[in-house]
Amino acid sequence: MHLRRRATRRQSVAKGFLRLSLFAVLLNICMSMPTSAEWPFRNDDPNIPGMYKWESWAGVEIGSGTWDNIKDRSELNIKAGFDYGVTEKSEVGISADIFRAQHPGKAGVGDATIHYKHIFWDPPSWEPLVAFDLKFKIPTASSEKDLGTGRPSIELHVLVGWKRDPWETNIDLGYIKPINTFEDSVSQYGVATRYHARHNLWFLGELWAQGNKNPFLDDKWIVSGGVSHQWTPFTTLDFLASIGISESVPDVGVRFGFITSM
Repeated sequence: MHLRRRATRRQSVAKGFLRLSLFAVLLNICMSMPTSAEWPFRNDDPNIPGMYKWESWAGVEIGSGTWDNIKDRSELNIKAGFDYGVTEKSEVGISADIFRAQHPGKAGVGDATIHYKHIFWDPPSWEPLVAFDLKFKIPTASSEKDLGTGRPSIELHVLVGWKRDPWETNIDLGYIKPINTFEDSVSQYGVATRYHARHNLWFLGELWAQGNKNPFLDDKWIVSGGVSHQWTPFTTLDFLASIGISESVPDVGVRFGFITSM
C-alpha cells in the first residue's frame, strides 16, 4: 500500500514537472517573438477585425481516452463563433457548442458565450499588443446530461501578443467566476504560436491549462500542434492534434475547421 502511494505521488510530481517545463519553453519562445490565435486554438489573442469588419469560424473537436476516472470515453463537439469590430480597438462576439456528444450515451446542445474585447495598449510594432476580453457564459447545455454546468459564469482575460515574422505568438491569462454558486473560481492560462513556413502555410503550437485548488492533480493541461493553410485570401483551414497531460482531460484529441475574415 505504501509503495503504491509512493508511486502515485512520484507520477504526480513527474507530470507536474513536465507541465512546468513545457510552459517555460513555450513562454521563452513567446517572449522573443509574436499573434493571431483564436480558432483552432483554445487560447484567444488580442487582435480585432477592424471597425465594421467581421470574422467567423466553425470546427469540430474530437477527444478520446480515459479522464475523470472513466475509461474508454469519447466526445464530439461542433463549435462555431462570430466576431464583429465595433471600433478599431474593440469587438463583440458570440460562440457556442452547437452540438455535443459523449460516449457512452449523452448528446445535445452545448453552452454559448458572448464577449467584449478591447485593446488598451496599441504600441509600436516591436512591442506587445495588450487587450482585455470580458466573457459571459450562457448555460444552454443540459447539466443532467453532463453537457454543461447548468450555471452562468463571468470570465476576464488579459491577452498579450507579438508579431515578428515569421512568428505570431500570444499569451492568455484568464479568471473564471461562476455566478450564484458555491463553486470555486478557476484560473486559465496558456501560450499559442504560429510559424509562417511559406506564403500559405503555418505551423501551430499551443499549451493550454486551467488551474484548480489542487495544482498538478485536478488541473487541466493540454499540449497541441498542427498546421494552418490559407485556402483563399479570406479563409484559412486549420488542423490541430492534442495530447492531454493531466487526468481530467482526454488522452488524445483533434480540432479541425476554418476561420473567415472580411
